[in-house]
Amino acid sequence: MNLLAGTEIIYDDTKVMSASQSGFSSQTSAFQYLSNGTSTTPGVGGNESTWGLSSVFARAAYAYDDKYLASFNFRRDGSSRLDPNDQWGNFYSGSIGWRVDKEAFMQDIKPISLLKLRASLGQLGDQNALSNYGYASLINSNGYYVYGSTPVITSTIYATGNPNLKWQTSTMGDAGFDLGLFNGAFTLSADYYHKITTNLLQNPQEPSSAGTVASPAYENNGKIVNRGFEFEASYRQQVNKDWSYDVTANVTTIHNEVLALLNNQPLAAGRVDNNIFATSTAVGHPVGAFYMIKDEGIFQSPLDVLTHAYQGPGIRPGDVKFKDVNGDGVIDQNDRIYAGSPIPTMTYALTGHVSYRNFDLSLFFQGVRGDKIYNQIATDIEGFYRPFNITKKVATESWHGEGTSNSLPLLSWTDAQNNKQMSTRFLESGDYLKLKNIQLGYNLGSPALNRLKIKSMRIYVSVQNVFTITKYSGQDPEMTTSADAASSNDGPKALNIDWGTYPAARTFTFGANINF
Repeated sequence: MNLLAGTEIIYDDTKVMSASQSGFSSQTSAFQYLSNGTSTTPGVGGNESTWGLSSVFARAAYAYDDKYLASFNFRRDGSSRLDPNDQWGNFYSGSIGWRVDKEAFMQDIKPISLLKLRASLGQLGDQNALSNYGYASLINSNGYYVYGSTPVITSTIYATGNPNLKWQTSTMGDAGFDLGLFNGAFTLSADYYHKITTNLLQNPQEPSSAGTVASPAYENNGKIVNRGFEFEASYRQQVNKDWSYDVTANVTTIHNEVLALLNNQPLAAGRVDNNIFATSTAVGHPVGAFYMIKDEGIFQSPLDVLTHAYQGPGIRPGDVKFKDVNGDGVIDQNDRIYAGSPIPTMTYALTGHVSYRNFDLSLFFQGVRGDKIYNQIATDIEGFYRPFNITKKVATESWHGEGTSNSLPLLSWTDAQNNKQMSTRFLESGDYLKLKNIQLGYNLGSPALNRLKIKSMRIYVSVQNVFTITKYSGQDPEMTTSADAASSNDGPKALNIDWGTYPAARTFTFGANINF
């Protein structure tokens, strides 16, 4: 039996002091000092922010006859970001394993070199989403109030606190096995995982009527589940003294679903226009699911417009047609649907390595399936509502008469209000397969090493982001979030909204590894 106990303390203290001045008579270095500025309102500032994390933990691990394995873990964490009366959380985990291949009845089954069954259950706490004083409302001098005719500096709340915040807790169970055949030449691992996260720390969207001075308080709001399977298989083979190769593949499936929210109230996120949000986190759907009206193609004739649900004044042939989901004869925000998830339902990767004498070649493929991307930048280059550049496809394939297109509307400034609105017209599949890396190397032989008086030398050339196979029309389907989405602090509630994210660069590298 192995026993372990420990403690950890993390403390961070950040102090900031600033000063600024303007109105300098010269830009030369002799005048670079603040006292040489002539402005009567110099800028000064300063603040201090601290946070701390304290933990105690213990672990007990037991192995009997190298066949029966068990472990138990406990940790108690305290965070200064939570109210002093409720800073601590207790988290437990444990695992068991059985080395079946060590049993006597397995000794005559020579092809099996490893067979291990295992299961685990555990908890972890998280408070990283919070600001340093998430439990307290913060006050700052950031405005003026007029008393009579005299403006007076005032103090206002600029960040709202919540003293009832608790640790966000993830509870995960896992069951699986490890199999090895032919002395480890072939290995296979398989797992089923089930993870439930409770007391989700959320920074909610507030209506514009709440004002913009004070940021909203964080809250424990929600319960989500992630479950699925993970598989990894590898095979290695030494063909002869010159040839060898190995291949490793892994596949993970993901089912993400919101199980509960405070007052069952959906959380809008992913702002794409004034008070227009592309995603809704709601019970029964994935986190950050796309929520919008559904396009049904293009109106082809006046009769088509007349017999369809009312979409607004001025609708004509060539405009985008939307689906009347609730059947009330009017297209509006009540016709929105949950149209897809930014979270892939499957991720996969393949790594291969081949060696021939002194040469070696490696490749790494990676891909995803089942996610959606909202191509927000397409509303600019295809929306035709402002004098932006447009693509060749829009210029040459847009609707210009009955039957000419059922996907790209007519080019018209006046019709843009209908045609560019947030809808599944701009929602695309995010599936892709990438060759992420390829590398070719050569190890110098002994004669060359002796002449150079070095121990070893490997010369290599590699290329990253070699190619991408995808139907996504944007620049890079691997994008997850953009600067626009990140600045709104929406986090996972607003993934895969593409504002023109710069794609991953293709990089060529030449190098050498030398040991003297």
